[in-house]
Amino acid sequence: MAARRVPTTAEVIAGARVNIVLKQDQSTGRTVAGTVRDVLTRGNHPRGIKVRLADGRVGRVQTMARGSGSNENANELPGNIAQNAGSISAGDAQGILGDALGPADGAGSRPRQRGRRHDDGDQPPPQQETTLAAYMRPAKQNRRRRQESTQATEQELEEIERPATDGAVTCPVCGTFEGDEAAVTHHISSHFDQ
Repeated sequence: MAARRVPTTAEVIAGARVNIVLKQDQSTGRTVAGTVRDVLTRGNHPRGIKVRLADGRVGRVQTMARGSGSNENANELPGNIAQNAGSISAGDAQGILGDALGPADGAGSRPRQRGRRHDDGDQPPPQQETTLAAYMRPAKQNRRRRQESTQATEQELEEIERPATDGAVTCPVCGTFEGDEAAVTHHISSHFDQ
């Protein structure tokens, strides 16, 4: 089967009519038609450029919709914004259409923060700032285990560091035999020879 060509970033711009596959429809391949509000992928992508439609749905562009130059959705096309000047402010149009109106600063590059409204600032931000701490789970409190384990290791260290009195060593296997180092070594080997 020949590889299917998906549209490129030159074709997929804000205001263009496209057919997308939604995330939940990837297994079925069902496409939905709509008008691009935001281009979410920075470059070309083999499975299609990710976009947000004017109605808010997000998916990957599979094909350009037929009638992409028609006036069937005149309210959504960037060329007809002047006709709707009474109902849409310039700041709203820039926020809705993103790059279709061109860069807000006139420099010829994409604005860094698409979708953000350029109003006079009377409105609060649409959502609160989320910090990394909001996604972190608190650590489990195992104080009892931690205290017990530190006590056990301290006792083991004391036993190891304690000097042997008069050269007597106890068998670490059975704990009953005592003697000098050579005798205990011989005794330990008898445990494993059997």
